[in-house]
Amino acid sequence: MKIIKQNRKSICLQVKNNGEVILKVPINLPQKNIDEFLVSKQNWLDKSLKRINQTLEIKSKYDFNKYVYLFDDNFNKDEILKKYKNVKNFYKANINYLLERVEFFKNKYNFNLTKVTINNSVRNWGTFNSKFEMKLNLKCLILKKDLIDYIIIHEFCHSKQLNHSKLFWQEVMRIIPNYKILKKEVRDFGFLLRENLY
Repeated sequence: MKIIKQNRKSICLQVKNNGEVILKVPINLPQKNIDEFLVSKQNWLDKSLKRINQTLEIKSKYDFNKYVYLFDDNFNKDEILKKYKNVKNFYKANINYLLERVEFFKNKYNFNLTKVTINNSVRNWGTFNSKFEMKLNLKCLILKKDLIDYIIIHEFCHSKQLNHSKLFWQEVMRIIPNYKILKKEVRDFGFLLRENLY
């Protein structure tokens, strides 16, 4: 743990994406107060480190310098570049899969949808607004197909509830009873959103 003493009024505990723990404390704060704060945050810290270590373990299985990933399968990057010139073109060539799954679930469950677009957000796998417009991240194509389906259904359920209330999760569960498992898996792959793959 890295402790930084600063001219500040409160204590700040951070866990970075690489697992580094940083504690920022007021310059003259007694050690006793620091220790008490750390004890009060131990459960949160343990959970945060466990989640990050799981992510780092998953991340270690990917080599973006050598491979391009589609539906959790890997392809030789040099061969992809020869055929498609760049990685983004490869994913764009597979966009129809996302659009077909959106259409499938729209028809199967009679969801409202006015427009679907594919973007390159570094924050979200997908979004859905009050105009019934869906946005999906191109990087969804890297994931397993059941996770792609989860993301699409998750966004469609916002056509019923625009928040993440209890009613929203009931809508999700009605279609995907095991959604909690898939939700956790999608969260574990969040690092992909921040990867510069194109």
